[in-house]
Amino acid sequence: MPTGLENALSATDNVDAGHNKVRLPNTTNLHTHGMHVSPRPPGDDVSLSIGPGAAFDYAYDVPADHMGGTHWYHPHHHGSVELSAGGGAAGLLIVEDEPGALPDAVREMVEVPLVLSWISPTALHELQSKFNGALWATSEPGDDFLLTNSQVAPTLAVDTNKWYRLRVVFVAADDRSPVLTVEGGDCELQLLAKDGVYLDEAPRRVERAPLTSGSRADLALRCATPGPARLRLGGNLAWQAKDERSFDALMLDVSGMALAPDLPRFRTERPCYLSDTRAETSDATLFLSVGDWGGGLCGKQPVRRVHPTILH
Repeated sequence: MPTGLENALSATDNVDAGHNKVRLPNTTNLHTHGMHVSPRPPGDDVSLSIGPGAAFDYAYDVPADHMGGTHWYHPHHHGSVELSAGGGAAGLLIVEDEPGALPDAVREMVEVPLVLSWISPTALHELQSKFNGALWATSEPGDDFLLTNSQVAPTLAVDTNKWYRLRVVFVAADDRSPVLTVEGGDCELQLLAKDGVYLDEAPRRVERAPLTSGSRADLALRCATPGPARLRLGGNLAWQAKDERSFDALMLDVSGMALAPDLPRFRTERPCYLSDTRAETSDATLFLSVGDWGGGLCGKQPVRRVHPTILH
């Protein structure tokens, strides 16, 4: 998967404050979060520094047996990740499922990509205050707000009793853990996968989907009653602080008279790196072997289909 990255930012204000500090806000790179690919250049090397005006050609070899799933990409230059990803620089990265891997009812769902970015001007203002802010500037801390695919509470028209697959990633500049819920329309959510990995047995009905920054959830949505409905994101399950703020993530305009049956229960074949080891026994001996990357997992060559969803 060849991917070109060009840094069009200027060198103005690109201050290096030292290791483990907020630094070099205009230096970047690209991380394929959740993907099982090589960390060596030209692959997913998060130690690369692509400075202002520079460019780099990535090449990701995706193993043939890579599990289909929802992942995401974002800048990962140490010292500026929070500022860039927390400011909205992120997008979905989808590995397509192999033919026959899913039941037809799941495979044929309309897919709805949702990048939920919790923007905290206060947190970004604090980061920006560590340098002069020629390119990063906030007039004042301000209140938090939520962007869905770079929009505020966009509207999606959905048919009654039709299944939709929500591919969700949540991004924030802090360690908050909100929950995603659905209100109105007699809607239901069925969990298919978490963090790019299908449940051992799916789907599972859920009333809410807890999220943390960087986490993903694949949810099947069905609404039974015409009229307005909405997805809401809010609260904070993190132990550090209680936060009752919530935002509309997606407005739903439910109409029509479609009829979709309940989803079938299913299991997916897992690749070797996701094998179930719960029934395995151990002799308490650990062997760790580190060697050259062979270009594939489980002896398979990289030929999988991957496509980024450009949302920002």
